[in-house]
Amino acid sequence: MQKHLPHHFESRHLPSFGWVREIVFGLNDGIVSTFALLAGITGAVISWEALIIAALVEIVTGALSMSLGTFISTKSQIEFYQGNLDGKKHIKKEVKALKDGFENPEIAAVQIGIAFLIGGLIPLWPYLVWVEQYALWVSVACTLGFLFLVGVLKSRFTHKIWWHSGMEMVIIAALAGFISYYLGVFVSSLVS
Repeated sequence: MQKHLPHHFESRHLPSFGWVREIVFGLNDGIVSTFALLAGITGAVISWEALIIAALVEIVTGALSMSLGTFISTKSQIEFYQGNLDGKKHIKKEVKALKDGFENPEIAAVQIGIAFLIGGLIPLWPYLVWVEQYALWVSVACTLGFLFLVGVLKSRFTHKIWWHSGMEMVIIAALAGFISYYLGVFVSSLVS
């Protein structure tokens, strides 16, 4: 059962670590989505050039989508509180505490976009160096190793068991890659 802190404690006493969320989310999404795409295309045995082009397009458009989505959602959250809480005299101090706790939408957008780009390049670089199945296995090792490291670093902020945090990220990515690879194999068999 999750414990909830009183609202007044949350807004006044907890430090804002929005950047942790943006960087972990951006890295994870960039790595996992690119890894899953590469695994699926490798499973489908599509041309090498098409694979590289698809991955690069996915990385750039994914980073843009994540950046714009983060910007608009963070801005909307701030506007929601401003619209619903401003002008109510008995909660003026609470409104100020809430506003001070929000992250800057522009900074959050840049953080998640850059993290997504970096994350997307982790599983892609082996495909730029090696070919076919060997690239997939190097990509698997790099992706899962990097995600384990991100999970371990994340545990420093969440105070969770380091190896549990690392393995959680590895299992999610491995599952996405496994499903995508065999989905690529299956779809390829249907159309060929």
